[in-house]
Amino acid sequence: MSELLTETGKFKVKASSTLQSSFGAKNMFDGSLDTCWNSGQGSPQSITVDFLKPVEIHSLRIAFQGGFAGQDCAIEIGEDLDTMALVEKWETIRDTNDLQARTLPSPTTGRFLKLTFEAATDFYGRITIYSLEVFGSQV
Repeated sequence: MSELLTETGKFKVKASSTLQSSFGAKNMFDGSLDTCWNSGQGSPQSITVDFLKPVEIHSLRIAFQGGFAGQDCAIEIGEDLDTMALVEKWETIRDTNDLQARTLPSPTTGRFLKLTFEAATDFYGRITIYSLEVFGSQV
């Protein structure tokens, strides 16, 4: 059974860039649609979630700001940052405010999840994410 792994607060998150400190990566997980992560300019941009222990990841849901959506997302999972493996390339992300879901081809176990957006719908390469939810199970 899948549970929301990013609800517990027992994880760390790091983004490749942040526009300003008030737009930090933790905002994607606070449950508020009034806060967000906003990247700096340029591509690629990435988000790395450290679950602090191995978990089995099944799916994820993400809510972008329309006009600032990430594109061509590489989904990687690994036991450490040096052994990340590409699980899937998500190429059908829409430029919309709607919550978008992606189920992985098969549940994958790892301590780290990395999402790398090779492009953005914004001319300057900025990405804005209001919510990132990761579903799976404890190992």
